[in-house]
Amino acid sequence: MPNAHITDLIARAFREPLADLPAWRALSARVRPQIRRRTDAECDRRLGALAGPADRAEALDLVWRRLIADRGQALTRCAADDDFDGALDDTVLDLLGDVLAVLDRRLVQRWRAGDTRAGNHLARRLRAVVYARVHRVLGRCGWGGTDVDDAAQDAWLQVTRALDGWHPNGGTSLENWVGVATERAVRTRLRDAGRQKRGRDRIHRSLDEAVAVASRGLGPEEATRMSYAVEAIDAAARDALSDRSLRMAYALLEGRPVAEVAEAFGVTPNQVYKARSALKKVGTRVARAE
Repeated sequence: MPNAHITDLIARAFREPLADLPAWRALSARVRPQIRRRTDAECDRRLGALAGPADRAEALDLVWRRLIADRGQALTRCAADDDFDGALDDTVLDLLGDVLAVLDRRLVQRWRAGDTRAGNHLARRLRAVVYARVHRVLGRCGWGGTDVDDAAQDAWLQVTRALDGWHPNGGTSLENWVGVATERAVRTRLRDAGRQKRGRDRIHRSLDEAVAVASRGLGPEEATRMSYAVEAIDAAARDALSDRSLRMAYALLEGRPVAEVAEAFGVTPNQVYKARSALKKVGTRVARAE
């Protein structure tokens, strides 16, 4: 049996009604150093020099608590893998996503409170996200040179002003939130400049209408999250689907019959269904990633 020793330690450490304290200490001594190495590395990557001892200790403690929750179910799953250390590393990384998001929130709050070191660190991390999204969107529209630089600077200013709207409880990482907010700012700029294609304008109008209808009765925070989610799916769909497939899928979302869409685009109904299915797969992938 793979990892029989660790499996035995877990069983004894979480034994009811009384845990085996020597087994608990042995399990902790075996697992916590590896967790500490991983959490320290991720804190360094996400927070850099701003990752203080308190941040590292909190990340370690939160991950450890989650690993031992429900009588150590997460650890038991790792022990069932042939490569316990590899499985543990993967599990810790999954758990660290939420933990580090909390630290990111504090970093944003420190920036807002006037901490220039926090602001500089966030700028180094997030400017690359903003510029990459701006270049991707505008490159498809034929923009270049100083137009792209100006758009990127404008998007960065808009994102930083709206950064208080991001919260880790929303289920979106800071980088993903910034990326979606950037694309929203760029698309607004494109619409204002009148440089989008008519077909793309129609897609965005359909999205805005769909979000408006679906958001009825929701609070401001829920409606905002829905809007960001829809725009994240739209951004991913533009990478995965051809322009024609995307327009066919959105035509169905407008409520147009399949036969009408097929005739308008000169395709078979089966091709229309395939476009809709492709959009659904993109939505599922984005939801899982979030």
